[in-house]
Amino acid sequence: MAEDQGFINFTFKNIADKNITIADFFTYADEYAEKTHMGKDKYNKKAPAILKAFESVEGLDPYATNYYNYLTIENAKNLMLSEKSTATTFKNITTLENVVQNAYTAQGGTSFGSYPFTFIEGKRMGGAGVKANQLGLSHLVPASELGNPETSSAYADRKLKNGNVVKIRISEQTRGTKAIIGDLPTASTLGQIMKKYVSNIDDVDVREAVLFNLLIPYRPGEVAGLTYDDINFDTGVIREYSRPNKLRQEIKLSKVALELLKKRRDLVVSEIKNQKINDPDIEKEAIDRALSGKSVFDKEENPTKFVAKMTKTTTNKGANSLVSLFKPYEKDLKNQELRGSKYIRKLSASILASTLEAAKLPTGVVTKLLGHVDRDASVGEIVETMNKMTSTSYVVARLKTEGGVRSTMQTALDILEGVVGSSAGALNVNTIAPVFNVEIPTLDLDTEGATVIPFPELGESQTPDAEPPRPPTKFEREYSEQIVKQNIASSRLEVAETDFKTAETQRKTVEAQKGLAETQVEIARKDAEAASEVEQLKIDAERKRKEVRDANKPPPAKTLAEKYGIDVSKDEDMFTFFKNLDTKKTLTGLAVGTASLLAKPPVVKAAELAIDTAEFALAPSPAGETPLKDASEEELMRMMQEGVPQAGQSSTYIDSTSPQDREEAVQDEAMSRYEEQQESFAKMRDTKRREARQQGLSDQDKFVPKRSGFLDEYEAYFEF
Repeated sequence: MAEDQGFINFTFKNIADKNITIADFFTYADEYAEKTHMGKDKYNKKAPAILKAFESVEGLDPYATNYYNYLTIENAKNLMLSEKSTATTFKNITTLENVVQNAYTAQGGTSFGSYPFTFIEGKRMGGAGVKANQLGLSHLVPASELGNPETSSAYADRKLKNGNVVKIRISEQTRGTKAIIGDLPTASTLGQIMKKYVSNIDDVDVREAVLFNLLIPYRPGEVAGLTYDDINFDTGVIREYSRPNKLRQEIKLSKVALELLKKRRDLVVSEIKNQKINDPDIEKEAIDRALSGKSVFDKEENPTKFVAKMTKTTTNKGANSLVSLFKPYEKDLKNQELRGSKYIRKLSASILASTLEAAKLPTGVVTKLLGHVDRDASVGEIVETMNKMTSTSYVVARLKTEGGVRSTMQTALDILEGVVGSSAGALNVNTIAPVFNVEIPTLDLDTEGATVIPFPELGESQTPDAEPPRPPTKFEREYSEQIVKQNIASSRLEVAETDFKTAETQRKTVEAQKGLAETQVEIARKDAEAASEVEQLKIDAERKRKEVRDANKPPPAKTLAEKYGIDVSKDEDMFTFFKNLDTKKTLTGLAVGTASLLAKPPVVKAAELAIDTAEFALAPSPAGETPLKDASEEELMRMMQEGVPQAGQSSTYIDSTSPQDREEAVQDEAMSRYEEQQESFAKMRDTKRREARQQGLSDQDKFVPKRSGFLDEYEAYFEF
């Protein structure tokens, strides 16, 4: 670590002394960037390609040339004209120059002196900020020395999203443009669209943030990150704020924007005051604590999440999202969907441009304004362009206030505020907020002592004096009240429509469930009918089977005994009778046992038992001797292979006379036997294998018993 620190200090001293080579400068930057790299992917070194570009310049050795002395406009031109230099070269140069400056500041380099490689010193090759003094040397080379843009290697193509291709210097940052392509509707139509969009945003915080963004063309993240500490509520100024590659310039707020921020501040203050803290000092501390560092719009203090909320309002499924509201104009917009909060300030700028065109005033500078918005410009750049509009196109009636002439920035933002408000249907500045369904009590015309704030005017000659304040007319009061009532009615209508849609969805769900239930009832009814039919078939089959059995039933044993002249009262005759029951060899034992009973009194009962037993013994199965379930596997396979005999031609009883049913019965019985034996064999096999594994034997299958011949024969028959 000490060795690393020594190397760092050595490098910083060389930087402070302006005595570092081009190679050492960019090599150190690469090493520091790799060491502090926080991304998931591996850091890709940039210095090797940069040094190759320097090496391609005739007569330049980056390993021996002092970088500080090398940084001149002439050398920047030579590097840009080198065949090895590309847009990526200058992008990486800018990145590593930033890395060295950050490392120098963060790692204690300032102890050796101030950092010398700055824009102000003219010692930066790349980079360009929104301020004039933040331009690298590569941006300061006169265009006349770079040759024809169509053929010079110092230029590259940039393809815009609208399909146009423009030539830019390879040293320019090719930031992705998100222009609105195609043709937008007129200003009045755009204003009505934005009115519907903003006024129907459910979340009040997001609704007010979006209105603020329409009036002040900040980036969405700057709106979400705006804190009470950033605002001087007495002067109406938002302080400058900078972050890497971005700048939020100090601006003077327009009237509605300022009063909106004051209202939100006052709500926070009211919450503290409602706690009725007796000590004024403690109360002031509580108020300061509640406001200090807190976001104006984002109560969750999560700017990323709040921007996502703003974006969601442009894309939600409702009829009043930007995507839905611009659906009728999708052909004019080349099927582009306005998804994302980034489009909010672009649309306010577009409303301004359309108004300018409608007033038949010069619109050339509008293209520049929209270009600023398309490339994620700062509000300062946009306002600067608007100021040019003011001087060339606008006549602002209220240029003076009691404090003197207002700044051009405030004038420009007042113009934007007036155009956005009037296109949405507001009569004056006071009615802008109600039109967008936002409450600002200090601008309410219905309050005592309210004064009307008119819009800036467009005209052919400037009017230096401001229009004097005046109370609202009856019409203006009624109009303001009507807007509020309309917003309430609109909200109620939206709730009613939502309830209706919910009820309609529920009705369709109930109908669908009803239809499903009816279908299930019908299926159940048919199933019941089918079951009833099957049950009846079973009853009929059993009846027919009984009829067959009754028809084939032999005469009672008593009748047979009389037929053969046997006296059942004599045990000798009965014994002889049972011995001669050869047709039931399996019942011989029963017959003998029964005959032995006849030797015991009472003879009559014994004789009756013998007769009943004989009747049972003499009642053969309708189709044979052996039930199918008792047939051997060999017999089953024989019948499957040779065919199942007809009823009455087999020694095996099968409960059917249909050849097909008899065949299926045999196959079912065979399959049942196969599955039972296969399952039994599998269990035995697994058990033997497990035992073999436990004993550490490698040839586990050696101990598995052989399968029965029936399994092999059955599988062979079905070609398993």
